[in-house]
This record gives sequence, C-alpha cells and structure tokens, in this order.
Amino acid sequence: MLPFPGFAGPSYQAFSPFAANERTMNLYPEVITPTGNPARAVLYGTPGLSLWADLLSGPVRALFEQDGRAFAVAGDGFFELFGPALFIRHGSVQIDARPATIASNGRNGFQLFIVSGGLGYTFTLRTNVLALITDVDFLPATTAANAIMGAHLDGYFLVLLRDGTVQNSVLNNGTSWLGGDVGTRSQASDTFVAMLVDPPHLWLWGEKSGEIWYNNQSPDFPLGPAPQGFLQEGIAAPFSAAVFAGGVAWLSANRDGARVVLHGAGGPTRRLSTHGVEGALQSYARVDDAIAWTYQEQGHQFYVLTFPTAQATWVFDATVPQPFGWHERGYWSGSGTYNAHLGRCHSMAYGAHLVGSRVDGKIYRMDLGLYDDAGVQIRRLRRPPPIMEQRRLFYERVQLIAEVGEGPATVILKWSDDGGKTWSNDHEASTGPVGAYAQRIQWKRLGSGRRRVWDFITTDPAKVAWPDALIKYSIGRS
Repeated sequence: MLPFPGFAGPSYQAFSPFAANERTMNLYPEVITPTGNPARAVLYGTPGLSLWADLLSGPVRALFEQDGRAFAVAGDGFFELFGPALFIRHGSVQIDARPATIASNGRNGFQLFIVSGGLGYTFTLRTNVLALITDVDFLPATTAANAIMGAHLDGYFLVLLRDGTVQNSVLNNGTSWLGGDVGTRSQASDTFVAMLVDPPHLWLWGEKSGEIWYNNQSPDFPLGPAPQGFLQEGIAAPFSAAVFAGGVAWLSANRDGARVVLHGAGGPTRRLSTHGVEGALQSYARVDDAIAWTYQEQGHQFYVLTFPTAQATWVFDATVPQPFGWHERGYWSGSGTYNAHLGRCHSMAYGAHLVGSRVDGKIYRMDLGLYDDAGVQIRRLRRPPPIMEQRRLFYERVQLIAEVGEGPATVILKWSDDGGKTWSNDHEASTGPVGAYAQRIQWKRLGSGRRRVWDFITTDPAKVAWPDALIKYSIGRS
C-alpha cells in the first residue's frame, strides 16, 4: 500500500479547486522533528470546550487576568471571576458590537482601564469600585462616546479615538487626563483605526498604512514615531491585531489591496497567510469585523482569527513550518454546515485556558482532554490532496493510520469523483474497543475514478491522532 501524499497537512483551497482543495477542520498538524520516526507529521484533534461560568449577559467581549485576579466584560456587565461558576458583577458598561478592551497599570496605580461602547471606565483594584471616567479632558464633547480601544504603556493609559488621535492619562492614574496630551498622525494621512501595545512599542494602524511609536519622553505628548517605524501596511479589521510569536499579527490592507495576514516584530513584516487562506478571505462579503485572540498549548502558538459575518475561523500555528501552519476550526451546526468557533476572546486564568463566547455570556474552559463543545459534537475533517493519474484508478483498499485502543469511535470515509460537486454515501469503520491496539481502520472495494477527492471524518468524543493514511489501487488502461 502507498501513503497518501501530504496526508497530515494544512487547509489550502486554491482559487481553482482543481489545483488544490485540501481541508483540515478541527484538526491541527504537528511536524515530527526527531529523525527515525515513521511519520513526518500527525494530525491532532483541536481542544474541546466545557462550561466554566455563565455570566447571563453576553456576548463575552473581553477577558483579562493579572496578579491572580480575572475579569470579563460580557454584554453590559463588568465581572470579576473567582473560579468555575463563581463570579460577581461589579457594575454596568456601555455596550456596542465591538469587543471591549481591559488594561492594567499594575501595582503602580492599582487600576484597570476599560473601554466599552465608546466610553472609558476605571476599576480600582483596592476598593473594587467601577466608575465612568468623567474628567472633562477625557473624551471631550466633540468625540463623546467615541473611544475605540484602550491600552497601557510605561505607566500611561492610552485611548484611541474615532478621530484617529491618541490620548494618554496622567502617569499611573486613569481617572485624570490632560486635554493637551494628544498624539496625532504625522507620517501618513489615513486615520488611525486600531492600536496595540507590544512593549516597548505602540502599534498604530490606518486603513492603508501604520506606524510604530515609542516613549520619546516629549514634554507635550510622551509618545512619537520610532525611527524606521513606518508600516507600508494598514489594517483591514481593527480587532484582528494581537501580540503573537514575538511580535504582532494582523489582517492587513494597503493601497494595493487587502486580506493578507502579516506578522511584524519591529523590522520588515512577513506574510503568514497562504494563497489558499487568502482566497478564502477574498470570498467573504465582510472582514472588517474579524476578531483575533492567541494562546499557547503544548509548545504550539496559535493565532485564532474569527470572521463573525462569514461564520469562519482560521488558525495559524507559528511553531510549524509553512505550509503546515493553517487549519480551520468550526462549531458544527448540525444542519450540514460549520459556524465560526464559539470563542471570541481568551485568557489564561486559574490554570485553565478560558474563552468567552461570541454568542452569549458563557465562559468555557478549553482543553485538549475535552472532546466535544460543551455537549455538541466536534466534527473533524481531513481532505488530503488527491492521487492523480491520467488513467482510471481502481481503489482496492484505504487504511487510516491512527491511534486506536483508547475507546470505540467511528471514522467516516466519503469521496467525490467530480472535484467535490457531489459526494458518495458515508462509509464507516470502527477504531475498536478499549485495548484493541492492533485494530485496523480500513475500507475495501471502493470503486474507481480518475481524480478522486477523499474526506476522512469523525464526530465521536474521543482522542484523535492521525499520522497518515494508506491506499492500494491499480491503474486501468484508459
């Protein structure tokens, strides 16, 4: 039997499906680096979800943890989280469709700075008091309720306003702001629409270009453009930017086009997305509402980019070489389609990966040892590259190489002989009972075709580890 070429690979759907139509859904590739291993890569199941807390107000628009305390903005509420199902609502905030932001000035000020619904709030950690910022120099009347996002750098809270200016607070005090302390764009003309702190720098993007600022200790405004800090790329989705893999990742745009995922670390940017990913993004009617979050697990560094309108989630793993980096995640609707992953934001708190729901007020624990999405099956799919021959192939047998013996599960094999336009019925094979470590997952007498596309699918709540698949076929005369 021959191995499927590139079985444990990424999602890659080319402009023409005839050229490439790979799909990796709710599975992620890991490259096996030690020499001598029979497999060069393996597909593992992505983590499942279990309910951790229901805040009863949603969606969850921000999560934050620091110094042993965890917080959330959900719906119109600001909450402190104490453990599974344990939380308290500290007060109300303005709500809109955008994510909220939470920043801290730590033990120098004992404050959190929350931007939500265009307004700013402070939460005093020593008194547990949430308060609307009423300083007349914060959000003056001409820009009232027009804060986009907040951050913290070098003791200053920062807020980006809709007019593209950046304000800073008094040092270590988010309740006091100086009206003259405003940063404005100088290196290009497109208005700033997004910002992100990656110390010691503040990243700022317009729709066509961007700038990297630093603390230049100016007496009027403490921040200014860093030397060689001009970015030729802007941002297509303001909340797609995230600190990631030693730098910053975002969904970019410039004067020539948009919808390329980039990574920067103070030097030249590098492209993370592939033509396959970019082709998918180009097909979406809207991308400006994309939201990104990141997390690390078992050494993998994941950038999770969700498109709420398009109902799609793409994930990049910085620890594997291209083109293995990209896979998809989706919440199975039960009606034959995937919706975007449930997660909208993430925080590591109380020893767990917590993700906030994009649809309601639920916070989930995310873990590789969970095999469903809070009771909803996870439908995992791998569509490897087709085996191509000019003559008809007669398929005698297909075998999936997988970890078995962990418990009964079913793997479904189906195929298409017309490039994915129509599909065969489901053909099931069992992974065997607990302890059946020699179980073979295989299908026989599979008909014939010239360029068959294969789908391997499982939905059972069980561990998934698929290093490879094998196929036996004979070649016809025509």
